[in-house]
Amino acid sequence: MNFKVKQNPIKTIFLLVSAILLCLTTVAQSSDDDILHLKKQIKEFEKRISDMEEQNKTNAPNKSTRRKLFEYHGYMRTGAGVNAEGGDQEVYQAPGASAKYRLGNENDHYGEFALVNNWLPNNQNHSAFFKTYLMVSYGSKQNANTDETHWFKIPQAYVQAGNVISSMPEIKFWAGNRYYRRHDIHMNDYFYLNMSGHGGGVEDINIGIGKLAIAYLVGSNESENESDDPKPYYKLENVGRIAKNSIDIRLYDIDLPFGSGIFQICPSWVKGGYYEIGTVRQKFDDTSGFGVSFFYKIDEFLGGTVKFGFQAGSGSGYDFSSHIKFKNPEDGEIDVNDKRTYRLTNEFAIKPLKKLSMMSAFIYEKRDTGAQIDSEETWVSFGVRPIIHFTDYISLAFEGGIDWTDIEKTDISGSLIKFTVAPQIQVPGNSWARPVLRAFATFASWSDEFEGKIASDAYGKDTSGLSLGIQLESWW
Repeated sequence: MNFKVKQNPIKTIFLLVSAILLCLTTVAQSSDDDILHLKKQIKEFEKRISDMEEQNKTNAPNKSTRRKLFEYHGYMRTGAGVNAEGGDQEVYQAPGASAKYRLGNENDHYGEFALVNNWLPNNQNHSAFFKTYLMVSYGSKQNANTDETHWFKIPQAYVQAGNVISSMPEIKFWAGNRYYRRHDIHMNDYFYLNMSGHGGGVEDINIGIGKLAIAYLVGSNESENESDDPKPYYKLENVGRIAKNSIDIRLYDIDLPFGSGIFQICPSWVKGGYYEIGTVRQKFDDTSGFGVSFFYKIDEFLGGTVKFGFQAGSGSGYDFSSHIKFKNPEDGEIDVNDKRTYRLTNEFAIKPLKKLSMMSAFIYEKRDTGAQIDSEETWVSFGVRPIIHFTDYISLAFEGGIDWTDIEKTDISGSLIKFTVAPQIQVPGNSWARPVLRAFATFASWSDEFEGKIASDAYGKDTSGLSLGIQLESWW
């Protein structure tokens, strides 16, 4: 009798022992009844071994859910470019527009590098998990080589814990500084809901119709121009720097026809007080407000996804962020309580054909700056990026976008049209496939009203411009 040795040593030993017993009994007794009896015992042994193997599979950790000790994630873009006049690459963004179409229209180096430490990796004695997240970001101007043009930040530093309540293992807790459940349109890098900041909360609470997340976030004030230094008027007498307190409440993974929904409501408040501009003492009133957002996502549409959004914000919640931003009072009286924002968004990332993938962006935004006069601002944007995939690795991307703005304060309105063509080498996939190496040529044209306000270094007296360059983009 021949036996093939299996990978399971227990099964092999049982089979060998049973075979030896069967042979010895057969030789000694030559009894058909005994042979049948031993064969029955072998079958029982095999069944017991099978049951033991099944039990081991049940107790073993799932390979797909095993936690690594360390994780490394990141994003980077870098490149080089020039304008058609021979100087550094220009970028084209309409006055009053909160974003620009980015393909062939970025003249910076930027990277985010995140380390994640799992404190209880692959340990069957602990079903809970604890993770420490640390991210360092880096940036500099394109083609710049001096140290003064480089900067480093730590945009994320937080700890997340989960499966610490046995009756509700899916719930997670976190505290620290975090990119908190952001929503953006990739084509123009526009984060239309960005509550990132310092705080803490609980998430993934299953309430039947969806999951619930609640977070408290606090942010001190910022200048509308991030490069500006803090001004004295940001500091209130006997209060300190102005700070915004927000409670972000979200219901997500809501089952809807053909897709899912997300609903967010975020009340916020700011303590007021007195500040000084020179020798003049002025009052900043207590401020409150809220932001409401609703997003509907279709997950299966022409090989990709489609997403619709509606947002309304007022007072301290007008900008859907965790910080308070307002202009210098020297520019005129601004009442944050009167600020308003209404926004509609739509985007898709699809692959309707094997060799064609596409992205799109649409934004309609109406703003009230809170000024006493000329407070209305309107921004409308539409763009599309089709990519032809000639092979798994060679593609050709096009991007066309138009931004129209109307700003009452400056009494100008106009449009900017931007078009880019970019041959690419990339990993196989669709619009999201990275890393990608690309060369690009970008042409932009704008209204006469915007003369001197777009790409002013090289094209300050023109209403059109051209940029050429190369770029790499990667994430992992």
